[in-house]
Amino acid sequence: MTHHNDETKMTIADKVAGFIGNNKILLWGILAILIILVVVFAVVDSKIKETNLMYANMAAEVQDDYQSWLNASDDDKEEVETVLLDKISDITESEKTNILVEKSLFLRGQFYLQKEDWENAFADFNRIAVDSPESYLASVSLYNAASAKENGGDLKAALDLLVSISSDYRTNSPIIPEVLFNVGRLNETLGMDVEALKAYEDLVSSYSSSNWTNLAKTRIISLKASGVSQ
Repeated sequence: MTHHNDETKMTIADKVAGFIGNNKILLWGILAILIILVVVFAVVDSKIKETNLMYANMAAEVQDDYQSWLNASDDDKEEVETVLLDKISDITESEKTNILVEKSLFLRGQFYLQKEDWENAFADFNRIAVDSPESYLASVSLYNAASAKENGGDLKAALDLLVSISSDYRTNSPIIPEVLFNVGRLNETLGMDVEALKAYEDLVSSYSSSNWTNLAKTRIISLKASGVSQ
């Protein structure tokens, strides 16, 4: 039995050795390709990490510039503002859509909100949501876009944006309770009390532990007391 197994093993070994001998060029070629792929993946991974670090540093710089603008004295504010806007423009015009562009647009949107430039604020926040709908900044950006529209006097456009947030980001955004409350509030402002009641009741039933729920309950009581029902 042992002798038979040894013969079998030698036969297999001979076959392997023969295969290698007959296909040496092919095997060396495959090995070379594998080595090249390993090197390429290592280089790509290194480049990705390097790029991500660069983007993180640039985003931190823009954040610092924005904070400097907020804290600048009246005498220095215009100069700091120019530096901030120039840097953001360079990023948003030269870079493809990525987290650096998103953060830069978000900061510029906040800048325009501070300046009460509602049109430009809306443009920047809306661009984030349109270009990067899967971004963690998308729902908050749309909310800020709605705020810009409301402050600019276009309540219907603001309401439409809030409704889209409550639908499209229902399962993955922490701001939905606040969004639903403001859907109700704007519906009330526009005289659509039935729709307002629906939004408030949705908030109460879906997010019972939210801080916005108590406010919604107050509005529900007031609306029903005035005769509003679904």
